[in-house]
Amino acid sequence: MSKSRYLLIINFIICAVLSGVAFYYNYIQNIPLCPLCSLQLLCYYIIGMLSLIAFFHEPEKVGRYFYAILLLLLTLLGLLFASRQIWLQQTSHTPGLPCAPGLLNMLNHFPWSKVWYTLFYGRGDCTLMHWHFIGFSMAAWSLFFFIILIITNLMLLFNAHRKID
Repeated sequence: MSKSRYLLIINFIICAVLSGVAFYYNYIQNIPLCPLCSLQLLCYYIIGMLSLIAFFHEPEKVGRYFYAILLLLLTLLGLLFASRQIWLQQTSHTPGLPCAPGLLNMLNHFPWSKVWYTLFYGRGDCTLMHWHFIGFSMAAWSLFFFIILIITNLMLLFNAHRKID
């Protein structure tokens, strides 16, 4: 198996484990997902599924570049969402901000401009830190794993020119 295929399966495993952890905390521990958490989770889903598809597809050189660039862009988008949430958590000094409705509810009932404004300017539920591990919030851990995924996807991009074994 080639190095690229190992990197793709590592991407998939990271995303699958993190999705499982998110489901555990959401449904078992009853920690609600804020809209930024939902977008990060959506990025993990898409990155994991694309990695699994690319793993089984074994594309030629152009396809490997396409998958690597697409995965890198999705990972950077997830990194943006995670870093924005960390920034909101660190700089929010306004107690009592109202919580935003869920992401799907906002997408169904609000115009896109209102959805983006609510996501990036934050609401009360995006600033809450329900969980910590070794002093880091869930958003900080998400940022850490997006950085790992960026590294693996950059390695995929730099290995895209190599012939698959």
